[in-house]
Amino acid sequence: MTTDLSRRDFIKTTASVGAAAGLASLLPRAAHAASSGYQGSINVYGIIVPTPTQPGPTQLFKQFQQAHPGISIQNHGFTSERFVALFSAALAAGEQIDLLYLNGQDLRRYALAGDLLPLNNTPYLNRFMPLGLTTYTVNKTLWALPSGSTGGFPIFYNKALLDKYHLVAPQTYADLLSVGKALNKQGVSAYTHDGKDIYLWPVWFFTTYAQVTGNKSVQKTQATLQGHGKFTDPEVVEALDLIFNLARNKIFSPDVLSLDTPGAQAEFLTGRAAFWLHYDGIISTVRQAAPPALNPPGMNLDVTLFPWVDKKTVKRQFPGGTGAAIGIYSKIAANRKATAQQLLDFCTTDQADAYLVKNSLSTLGTNIHTQGSSDPVALKEKAILPNMSIYLDWYWPPEITQAFQQGIQAGVNLSKSAKQVSADIQTVFEGLLKSGYKFH
Repeated sequence: MTTDLSRRDFIKTTASVGAAAGLASLLPRAAHAASSGYQGSINVYGIIVPTPTQPGPTQLFKQFQQAHPGISIQNHGFTSERFVALFSAALAAGEQIDLLYLNGQDLRRYALAGDLLPLNNTPYLNRFMPLGLTTYTVNKTLWALPSGSTGGFPIFYNKALLDKYHLVAPQTYADLLSVGKALNKQGVSAYTHDGKDIYLWPVWFFTTYAQVTGNKSVQKTQATLQGHGKFTDPEVVEALDLIFNLARNKIFSPDVLSLDTPGAQAEFLTGRAAFWLHYDGIISTVRQAAPPALNPPGMNLDVTLFPWVDKKTVKRQFPGGTGAAIGIYSKIAANRKATAQQLLDFCTTDQADAYLVKNSLSTLGTNIHTQGSSDPVALKEKAILPNMSIYLDWYWPPEITQAFQQGIQAGVNLSKSAKQVSADIQTVFEGLLKSGYKFH
């Protein structure tokens, strides 16, 4: 892939993994049926960008087409960082839009803009895990159904590398600084990170903010957006400074701000870094890596949670999400609506979810009965899923997300302090308030 992947692309990729060798038998079969007399195309706009080995939902679309003669499903997929601009252009041009296949981060934007139909009366909601339905409910209205995998960004590490230097995974922040110092003496970084990809930096804030707020990061975020707090509050400053302090102590790779995803992956696989705060698609990446590409002492993949930063009475949480958000465009033509509803049903069945999850070694699907990966590391992640908190930028307005992205990069570059970054973010928020922003 020639472009940097955003965090949303990792979610999209895991949600869209599908028809590699051996998976064809897992594809669900759509029941042959007439689509309410409609003949023609159904247009899907979203973040599905298929590849030859990972066609994902597009393979489901083909199954649906085979069972519905006369129906042609057209996928208009864009990378996450380009989706908003290109979808806005499609709206302005009056293009036919029927189904939206969104990243959860964008769900609130389009729900509040009136671009989605309510789905509260969907008859098969009992197939989904409640967390997904709660996440895609805004103002007591369900706007999209979850699809793909439930998972997030815990800490993956190479236990073989730690064993080589007689180290253990740190349990406290002080331990992390100590382990980082010991690794640096060996020419090894503690953490690699695809820091060139600006979209991935907020996961660090989600991780530290969860602890400093006493596991009330979502509540605090919503309160701040409602005007009952500020982005300059002590917890925000502390959470940011915990990240910047890692840079001050050389915990990150020296060139972290110039590393793309392949670069960070290479550091991790070749033993140049011991830890990676990363999406759980890394399990599949490591399992598929050719052993000769790994430097001694090899790879013994394991997963843990970020160390306690202060009090061990709080939970160590990791940020995550509940799959892609699939919804029906609010201005869909009446004669296409029934067919779009049939497609939505088909793409969110237990069989479809199992198909999307299987090849990615995902920890868990969005459906209650979907079996996730049996990989031992995936099962270990599944055990800590109760510690997952929803990504905060699924609540932030886009301008705040961008301010955090840029601010954290500046802090890790040691060009701004945590207080300066938090003040910059608050300034952006005050500008939004003046322009009429209200959190719903």
